[in-house]
Amino acid sequence: MGIKHKIVKDYQLLTSDKKIITLKSGNVLEDYKLTSKSDTISLEKEIVHNNPEYFQAVDWRQELLVLLKQNKFPQPSVIAKKMIPFMEEVFFSSKLESNDTKPSKELLEREEEVQLKFEKILKKQKILKEESSLLEEKELELKRKISEIKKKEDYLEKDFDSRKNQVSKQVLSLQKIVMENLPSHLHLPFQELFNQFNKDLKSL
Repeated sequence: MGIKHKIVKDYQLLTSDKKIITLKSGNVLEDYKLTSKSDTISLEKEIVHNNPEYFQAVDWRQELLVLLKQNKFPQPSVIAKKMIPFMEEVFFSSKLESNDTKPSKELLEREEEVQLKFEKILKKQKILKEESSLLEEKELELKRKISEIKKKEDYLEKDFDSRKNQVSKQVLSLQKIVMENLPSHLHLPFQELFNQFNKDLKSL
């Protein structure tokens, strides 16, 4: 885990080839280096340490808590409290020894193992977030389709009722014309026929 410093204010750096580069605030130096997609800029430790108004040391404990919150881990404060003592033991126990004492192979292996496990957790969390986002999109799409179907059903129902009313009026008009022009002895059979037709129409 490297030493990190956050650039809190734009800093103008004079390079060895006499060029002035502006280090933008918000970026983070790791082991006194600013890495971008195209280049890596190295700063002397004295520049960082002697300009606290431009460079602020990043507390890895706070950074861990922010990272857990950003990835929406449940109870991030509780998880951080459990991880910090273990990470201090794994990553920083070597600081108690002499500066010229190299970390043991076992300690380096444990550090690498913890780092890999932590990266896997973050990767799984990212995958879960992506899957959750896809499910939300599908749910919204399904709701939209259901809404469209409901609108079509409402339209068809209203259109059907309108057509049924039109047919009913036409039947009544036809009934009147027929009854006026039929002999009286045929009124009853035709009246029964029209009644049955109207009854069937209303049942639709």
